[in-house]
Amino acid sequence: MKTFSLPISLLGAICAMLLFTSCGDSARTLTFDTNTVNYDKTVTRATAAKLGQYLKNNGHFDKARYVGLYVEKDRLDYTLHWVVTVGFLPTPDTLAYFRGLVDSLRLRVFDEREVTIYLTDHPEEEEWEILKEAEPMVRFGMHTLYYMPSVDRADAEKLANYLTAHEQFNFTTPQVLRLQAWGSEYVISMGLTDGVTDELITQISSLRGGISKEVFPDKELGMEFRDHLLHDILRDVSGPFFQNSLKVDGMEIRYSEGINELTAITLRNYLKTRGFLKHANWVNLSESDGGYKLTIPPRSGVKAPGDVRMARRLTMELKKVLGGRTDVELYDQGTRERELVPGGRQYELD
Repeated sequence: MKTFSLPISLLGAICAMLLFTSCGDSARTLTFDTNTVNYDKTVTRATAAKLGQYLKNNGHFDKARYVGLYVEKDRLDYTLHWVVTVGFLPTPDTLAYFRGLVDSLRLRVFDEREVTIYLTDHPEEEEWEILKEAEPMVRFGMHTLYYMPSVDRADAEKLANYLTAHEQFNFTTPQVLRLQAWGSEYVISMGLTDGVTDELITQISSLRGGISKEVFPDKELGMEFRDHLLHDILRDVSGPFFQNSLKVDGMEIRYSEGINELTAITLRNYLKTRGFLKHANWVNLSESDGGYKLTIPPRSGVKAPGDVRMARRLTMELKKVLGGRTDVELYDQGTRERELVPGGRQYELD
């Protein structure tokens, strides 16, 4: 940890914002639209320009809650003092984002020199040092896979080897992934820094079945896609692996192999007719105890009181629509908690 005492002079205002005690003649500034990169005399203008252009081109000024930045060099290594918006909390996801950024900058900007990032949301208080070693990782080719301490390193290595061997993971730029453990479920988070498209997500999602069967056969497997590990989930693929799916007005209806297409079409028509499409981006329909289970992630990603009432209504109506008892499972994408609303009951609806 570091702390800094700051000058109050107007000349030192930029320095106060950017975490160092005095600028003197060493402070230099480059502007990229409305964002600035300040750099020490130990850093060349060309290097500072390369850094700023990389951050701009890849959207990091917006994604990283950017307020200010000061970069300096000690012999061959670089240090970035990065000010983020007030209230920033170094959560696992945000730390994973910056650790990934450390790797990207090392490879793409600083010619594979070591890079250290210090973060703070208040220049007068402490900084958080972003250490690559703070979370275990496996490198495979140019890519990095971080994994939670609760994940066995052997499992992380198996996943890295599997991705290396499959052409669907044929990126030509460094990618950063994170393997998380949530009870009996493994979740692969991937920040798609080269741009997010449905085609790309479909391409990577196609690996999920093989990973589930060959790499983690005793685990449930989910996949998350983000435009960067710092940002909200763009697509969440969770629960049993479903090969089949139907799409209607922006919603994807996934169904397991034991469910025939006519049943899935019936569900699709019902959800569309009842105006349900506004509630979720996707649903999973699977077999369960002689009936069905419908898994729903609220579109907001967070379960609300009205969602339980909606689920109860669905259990009663779907029994008639699908011709069998239907349990409805609400899936909170933020906490990954699941709440089952059993079918076969007569609920009181207000």
